[in-house]
Amino acid sequence: MIISGFSVISSYGIGFSAFESGIGDERCALSTIDSDDGRPVPGVARVPNFDVRSVLGDDSVNIDRLGRPAALAMGTVGLLLDEYDTESTVAERRGIVLGGAMMTADRSMSIMRESLTGTAPYHVDPKLLPGSAMNYPSSQCAIRYGLKGLNSTVTTGRLTGLSALNYTRRMHERGRADVVLAGAIEDLNQQRCRLVEQAHGQRRSPLGEGACVFLTESEESARRHGRSNLIGILALEFGTATSVESAGEVLAHRITRALRRSGLVAEDVWAVAVSAPEGATRIEELHAVSSTIRDQPRTFAVDHLIGDTDGASGCFQLLGGFVRARRDPVPGGNILLVTSVDPDGQVGCGLFRIH
Repeated sequence: MIISGFSVISSYGIGFSAFESGIGDERCALSTIDSDDGRPVPGVARVPNFDVRSVLGDDSVNIDRLGRPAALAMGTVGLLLDEYDTESTVAERRGIVLGGAMMTADRSMSIMRESLTGTAPYHVDPKLLPGSAMNYPSSQCAIRYGLKGLNSTVTTGRLTGLSALNYTRRMHERGRADVVLAGAIEDLNQQRCRLVEQAHGQRRSPLGEGACVFLTESEESARRHGRSNLIGILALEFGTATSVESAGEVLAHRITRALRRSGLVAEDVWAVAVSAPEGATRIEELHAVSSTIRDQPRTFAVDHLIGDTDGASGCFQLLGGFVRARRDPVPGGNILLVTSVDPDGQVGCGLFRIH
């Protein structure tokens, strides 16, 4: 399986060119926004002036019913399909795999609040119900764009982006689809801000939002349709640590295993994209990298620029690495290591060859 195309909506704006410019210039996209109750929320990264109707060119889209996570997903998938023609592949062989850590928490909590505070438990706003389902964004994309093949939603905390790619790879290996759109989304809302604050005492790092979707297929399929191998997926490894203090050791084992399975050595790694926000998890993540790759390659993060995108962070790390690789190409392809550590103990990594 290879990645032959992608699209992105980020706090830099709509499309890859905005993202490439922002990441390439290391421009900070953090700003202050007004919360739902009118209070200013400093240091967050929101997609500026996002209107899915203008992105889709369809004024009939009901924004209130759709919700922001599904709108971000539909807008990003629409951008991808506008640029990469997949119509020659039968609809039943085209699928979608999306993920997110907290993408429907806002609506789910709103429904629960109305149910608990209303005159009766069933007195809730019915238009919120569909959007509270975890698979709502992927289903809406499949309906709108005629993706009649596999349709799955993945959520594994901060590792969601890598998990979505791993799930997609298994589906390709089993012959379940010819073309799969795989990625992750995370939206910025008041409930997510509150949940993060309650879980960590205060926000670990500035929160962000966005969506990133990859076009995945076989190399043969890409050549047949005039597309090229942009990113090769060499290995994806996952594990679980019983404590934050052991996360570095567990991740180091996974990095070593990924290198071995890819037939690579540590010196082959061109750069490392780390995920964890500042704090204990970031320390463990960096320790895992330094203990497995002695000749320290360049290590970078994107959360300080576009905010913590949580479940979508892995996808943004990969795309951030792609931007950097285009500015510093290596003969034979840049080997990028993407690592991720979730506070709940899940760890993962991916090795990618960027062409």
